[in-house]
Amino acid sequence: MVFVFLLVVVFLPCKTILGARGSGKSTGLAVDLLAAAMMGVAVVVLDRPGTLARAMVGHLCAAGLEDKVLYEIASETDRVLKFPYLQNSDKPGLEGERENEFMDECFAQAFGAKRGVKRLEGNPYTNKYVRSPAAIFRSQPDCTAIPIGDFEYIFRPAVKRHDELLANAREQRPVLEMMQVEARARRNPIQYEIEVGASERLLSILWKSPVVRIRHGKGLDWTEALKQKKQIYYDLSNITEESARTLAILVAHSAINAARKHFYETKQPLPVVIVLEEAGAMDLVRPFIISAIEELRKAGVAIWIISQSTEDFRD
Repeated sequence: MVFVFLLVVVFLPCKTILGARGSGKSTGLAVDLLAAAMMGVAVVVLDRPGTLARAMVGHLCAAGLEDKVLYEIASETDRVLKFPYLQNSDKPGLEGERENEFMDECFAQAFGAKRGVKRLEGNPYTNKYVRSPAAIFRSQPDCTAIPIGDFEYIFRPAVKRHDELLANAREQRPVLEMMQVEARARRNPIQYEIEVGASERLLSILWKSPVVRIRHGKGLDWTEALKQKKQIYYDLSNITEESARTLAILVAHSAINAARKHFYETKQPLPVVIVLEEAGAMDLVRPFIISAIEELRKAGVAIWIISQSTEDFRD
């Protein structure tokens, strides 16, 4: 007798759900999310109101999936779900450089949202001095073990920790860029503010917001979480809008990047649904989200965008 085993991979579609508050968006979405979980698809929900996340934990536990559920309350700071915001590629040569470039670009997009812009390329100084410090931090010997609050010292030329971070960085191009602007600042301090000030203000949430600051580090392995079909719910209520937006974008980027890397390394999809609640009001539809919708269905990525109106989207 010959047995034939078929591997069935579930490809869920991307979709956008629009509706006024109280119109039943969350109720219908809960049905779809429970169905995705029962089909063995990993789910990552970024819920600004928090009501959907809280309700779904109960639904999933009632369905016998409590071992799959991770529920993160962003306003709590005693026990948190950590993951690295930046990671240096472990691949050698040009392949590693390409991955690092992708990492820096997606990281920068989390902060462009603060100014209501989709891309930072139209702001050359801002773009340069967001990405260069990101590359300096990422290329530390073990950046996942360094507190993200140390990011501040890259902008503090007179501090010892600043010199240590620049000396330990494996990539020299961004170090030279920071050293050059610091040299100009010694001749004209106003020039430093003109070139670097906007970038420092954009990135300052990394060290000013405890919600964002404490969640960087070694902890959640996104690739393993997606392989284990985890149902990960972030309750983003009761924190500032800026903190919620930054954390949501960093989480979405990490999950999407894990599926992307897995597909291009193994040629096998890693199905995951990313749900962006209040996506318009929070300006969560960044370029890497659009790219994921366009390119990564083959990798198993489905983006579900939830908003009250098309008027919520800025462009």
